Formats: sequence, C-alpha cells, structure tokens
Amino acid sequence: MVRVLGVGIGLFIVAFIWILCLFLCLLISRASTNISKLGPLLLIAAAVITIILVFIPREPQFPTADQQAVVYDYTVVYRSALIAVMALSILVGGGLFW
Repeated sequence: MVRVLGVGIGLFIVAFIWILCLFLCLLISRASTNISKLGPLLLIAAAVITIILVFIPREPQFPTADQQAVVYDYTVVYRSALIAVMALSILVGGGLFW
C-alpha cells in the first residue's frame, strides 16, 4: 500500500484530474469559437471519472498482519517541519532583500 502523507495515490490522481479539468476550462473559456462551450462537458467528464475512481477500490481496506507490524520513524515529522521553516525563512529573507 503506497501512501504519501497518509493518503493513497488515488487522491493524487483525482486531484490531478480536477486541476487539469479546471486548467482546460480556463484555457478554452477565452476561445472565440464553439470550443468555448466544452467547459461543462469537461466538468461532467471529471465528475464521472472521480465517481468511477471512488467507487472502485483497488486495495483492501483493512491491512494484513504483515502490514500492521511496520514501525514508523516519527522524527521525520520534526525534520520536515524544520526544513519547511528554513525554506520559508529563506523565501521571506529573499523577498525582503529584493
């Protein structure tokens, strides 16, 4: 079971589909031809794909005994928080410098 930040890959696929759909809606909304009327169809297509992905699970919902015995290193949370604070301070410092 591949998980990033506690969520599976399916959430990232659904987010990518919706971001792509919204980007394409914005892109074709400025067209002067009849293609500008495809926005609602794109939204319906993204909704249908999302419903299909939600109602067809690919992995078991309950982990097996082998997957329950995994020990996690929770110090990575503190390291990630430290890296995020440092990156934010670099961005703020660079913004104040320029």
